[in-house]
Amino acid sequence: MAQVSNNPTGTHVQGNQVAASDRTIAGVILRVTFYKEESGYFIVRVQVAGVREEQTVVGTAASITAGEYLEAKGRWEHNPTYGRQFRANEVRLSLPVDKEGIIKFLSSALPGVGKTYARKLVEAFGVDVSYVIENEPHRLSSVPGIGKKRAESIIGLWAERSVNHGILSWLCGLGLSPAFAGKVHKMYGANTKSIITNNPYQLAEDIHGIGFRKADAMAGKIGISPSNPFRIKAALRHLMREATDSGSCGLPRLEVQNDAIELLNFEPEGMNLIDVQINDLLEKLVLVESPVKQVNCLFLAEIYRKEQEIAMELIERVKTDVRYPIPAIDSVILEAEMKLDIALEASQRAAVSMALRESVAVITGGPGTGKTTITRVIVEAFKEAGMRVLVCAPTGKAAKRASEAIGIPASTIHRMLEVKDNRFVHCRDNPLEADAVVVDELSMVDVNLFRSLLLGLAPSTRLILVGDVDQLPSVGPGKVLADIIDSMVIPTSRLTEIFRQARESHIIMNAHRVNGGLPPTLTYTPGADFGFLSFSDDQEAQAALLETAMNLWRPGKFLAGKQFDPLRDVQVLSPMRKGELGVDRLNTELRRRLNPSPDVEIVFRDGKLGTGDKVIQTKNNYTKAVFNGEIGFVTQIIAANRTVTVDFDGRQVEYVSADLDELRLAYALTIHRSQGSEFPVVLMALSWGHFMMLKRNLLYTGITRARELMLIFGDPRATRRAAQDSQVEERYSKLRDWLISEARPPQKAAA
Repeated sequence: MAQVSNNPTGTHVQGNQVAASDRTIAGVILRVTFYKEESGYFIVRVQVAGVREEQTVVGTAASITAGEYLEAKGRWEHNPTYGRQFRANEVRLSLPVDKEGIIKFLSSALPGVGKTYARKLVEAFGVDVSYVIENEPHRLSSVPGIGKKRAESIIGLWAERSVNHGILSWLCGLGLSPAFAGKVHKMYGANTKSIITNNPYQLAEDIHGIGFRKADAMAGKIGISPSNPFRIKAALRHLMREATDSGSCGLPRLEVQNDAIELLNFEPEGMNLIDVQINDLLEKLVLVESPVKQVNCLFLAEIYRKEQEIAMELIERVKTDVRYPIPAIDSVILEAEMKLDIALEASQRAAVSMALRESVAVITGGPGTGKTTITRVIVEAFKEAGMRVLVCAPTGKAAKRASEAIGIPASTIHRMLEVKDNRFVHCRDNPLEADAVVVDELSMVDVNLFRSLLLGLAPSTRLILVGDVDQLPSVGPGKVLADIIDSMVIPTSRLTEIFRQARESHIIMNAHRVNGGLPPTLTYTPGADFGFLSFSDDQEAQAALLETAMNLWRPGKFLAGKQFDPLRDVQVLSPMRKGELGVDRLNTELRRRLNPSPDVEIVFRDGKLGTGDKVIQTKNNYTKAVFNGEIGFVTQIIAANRTVTVDFDGRQVEYVSADLDELRLAYALTIHRSQGSEFPVVLMALSWGHFMMLKRNLLYTGITRARELMLIFGDPRATRRAAQDSQVEERYSKLRDWLISEARPPQKAAA
């Protein structure tokens, strides 16, 4: 728990537990070199008694001012650029006790006072100046040069500072870090105490990063009753948000009730209290109750409406005749084939014909079934008909791959819709100027993004949806592609035939084996594009994977005449983050081998981040126009203020300290995180310890990420289990039901 001093100008904040080997430093802050209000991160120069040279201290605090007395616990580090510095994990700030320190403090802490008037105050009242300002403020105007007006200003500034510091100290005492204390105070201002005292759970709604559990811990310290309606409602909203974060649009009501009992630590009889609050949220339209497969489910109202609106939009398009029908479709297809030097099979030609006739069409199939070939012909046919065609995909990697495969520039959905002020520029009132839009890798698209996409299209714009429905569903809520196909009301071509050239690829053939419930080939033949290297021991598997990653640059080592850049051509995948074959450990080991001596390094998450490191963006950042799943390389780090620049395919994007939680190392990724991307080489780890994640669609998705070489390292038992287990985690969504409902002809009224 954070400790707070009684002094309204100082706080004692304990972050990480202090190790026995940590040191202590204390002294007067000479100047604040850097301070980031959003994160509380500071760099200060401190004069330590008995030490001639100034010392650099870095850490976090709710606020910090030159002249304050700093006591800190932490450790000494050597920064390659800025030399020796003290990294504090526990900080205590208090008023200075000497005259020069007080002068520096007053001139820094009170805007407009300056050193001249600060010195006058100290000359008049000595080290007791703070006592005079607080308890005998009438004496200030008697100081020569201060006057009544300036005295009132000083009194007001001091009072404001005292209140602010009191609030920040109070927030830290409730368990918030300095960074979050600052964010809360910035949002609520003078009303901070009253808002939190009345309903601390409001924090979970308003402050990103403060969830139900943190707010609940604060509520316990304030004395909020465990049965308080605010608490129960907050728990219910938390459970529903967790469901959408895990990919489900809703949850069975009984499951929500039982989970709430556990989360709130209620006895079974507490179910009545939970039901009362569920019904209140239903009445206030925060939640909606609706059946899915004859199970009563609860939905957050916003996501429920979005699924309904998607269905209405799609069915309206299906029912509307295309605005510019393409005459003589067979001739147009033949011309496109000739221009592209492609000879379509009968099933492929039928799929193209369907797509050119309809206002909305879906094309689905596994690797090697011709999705890309069909899409190229569709795009060429649209272009030959004089239509403006846009191609997009959910991620930057997927868009780049679509550009190369289809032959026209493609963008991410976000960039196509354009982002300004955290909103999409292209919307219902400003639709895209396009006659047709092709969306690749639709399996990755969640309800939120798909709804935004539909809003950005004009009513006459044709929509071609392409994806592999057998891959993992989107990270976000819903199963858009699966629900559209399962509804059977949107024109769909399902491609099943694997064509001759694709049959020569062991990667593709093994992907289809897995999709059919069979394990992939559990051997490795040097020179083949697919191989399995068997290890029952995770450490041995890790060692072999790391050695392989290090040797891929050798020409012909794995594929004749081929050499691969271990950083840019190779992607390591794993089902989970933890364990010897988990992403976290693999990232640490790969970074140590592939980027052993960065020019500049900083502390990052549980390790280090340096120039040259491979990183991935983990959330959509509309301000920076960088989106979830984009991979880049660190090109510059300014250690003094923890500013990091990342190159995303030629775009230089700057991150300040507070933004760094959006990045992760990307030498190794989870298979979920790799969706929509394709890499020349994939090295995949599979351990029996990944037992809970071993599902068919996960293994299938991992294999289909590789373009030229796919090697699996791990336990054959884990691989067999993954191939055999077709059970997927249930996602509760309404889109399929809405599509079927909207497609039905209206009932005629009885005579």
